[in-house]
Amino acid sequence: MSIQSIGVSGLIANRHALDTTGHNISNVNTEGYSRQRVDFATREPFLSPVGYLGSGVKTSEVQRQYDSFIAGQVRSSLSVTSELSAYFEGARQLDDLVADPDAGIQPTIQNFFNALQGLADDPTSIPARQLVLSEAESMVDRFHYFEQQFVNSRSRMNNQIEFNITEINRLAQGIADINADIKIAYGSTPNDLLDKRDQLVSDLSELVDVQVLEQTDGAYNLFIGKGQPLVMAYDAATLSTQPSTLDPSHLEIAFNYSFGTQIVTDQISGGKIGGMLRFRDEILDPTQDRVGLVALGIADEINTQHQLGLDLDGLVGTALFSLGSVQVQARPGNGSSITASYDNVSDLTGDAYELTYAERQGRLKAEAVSPR
Repeated sequence: MSIQSIGVSGLIANRHALDTTGHNISNVNTEGYSRQRVDFATREPFLSPVGYLGSGVKTSEVQRQYDSFIAGQVRSSLSVTSELSAYFEGARQLDDLVADPDAGIQPTIQNFFNALQGLADDPTSIPARQLVLSEAESMVDRFHYFEQQFVNSRSRMNNQIEFNITEINRLAQGIADINADIKIAYGSTPNDLLDKRDQLVSDLSELVDVQVLEQTDGAYNLFIGKGQPLVMAYDAATLSTQPSTLDPSHLEIAFNYSFGTQIVTDQISGGKIGGMLRFRDEILDPTQDRVGLVALGIADEINTQHQLGLDLDGLVGTALFSLGSVQVQARPGNGSSITASYDNVSDLTGDAYELTYAERQGRLKAEAVSPR
């Protein structure tokens, strides 16, 4: 071993360090990139008559500066932040609609009752009667407008859920593909592949809560929601959406298997999808139900009072508002036809109802479900 070879080893090792430094600088703006560092180690010494003599330096590893614990905390924070952002955005838009002091429901209801008060002060006034009818039509139009806005909001949310499900499938397949590439390179240090995979996992955590389990060969197993296997080494599952059997306007999230699909909506949490599902169940559905209950309560009470009075010709009054019937959504496969009605509006709640058959008791049992 000569002094020249020792010098060459130093030049080569430090050239690797310079290359790595240049790589770090070049990727300073690359999303998901982790800074890399060259670790040096002494070369194997050789035995001489006077003992072991050093033979120079070598590059032992190009190590990326990465902490799996911190990465896990970041993914968890991303999932929570995205969930709250989606939840807040949906709530904000709905609040802007319902609570608007000028375009909300309250002004039209107040105008209608003001017209009724004016008519009560002068029952024979034709203009006062026309004003009541005009304000009643305005109030009905406002309730119809709100119902349409609820439908539009749900439609937009369904489109967003479908888009995000497509993104989850794309990211899951990308992670599975990189797992396969890492297996081929395992034993070396495929730092750029590892960074790319971690970036995909971070992107996935913005859509849904994800748990990561690393295998001994370096591959990631990913679980979402409450332990649903999304990526198992080199195989990625796929998600899909389908209308709910109880309410076609509601999208259900399903895992696709070779033997069929499994609904997992109630097991999905975190990320944008978790936030949208929470907004739908905790805000959109209850708000729509309760606005409808307000409309039904006003119409029913006004009709009751209107039918107790007399018109200018002395005839008994009729219903001022027409009321819709109770809708019953049949689950596919049910062989029975069921109708429903109500006697007292004050007994109604803003909940949905599900009628189930308790086979053990041999009787029908109605259960309130909230939210639906």
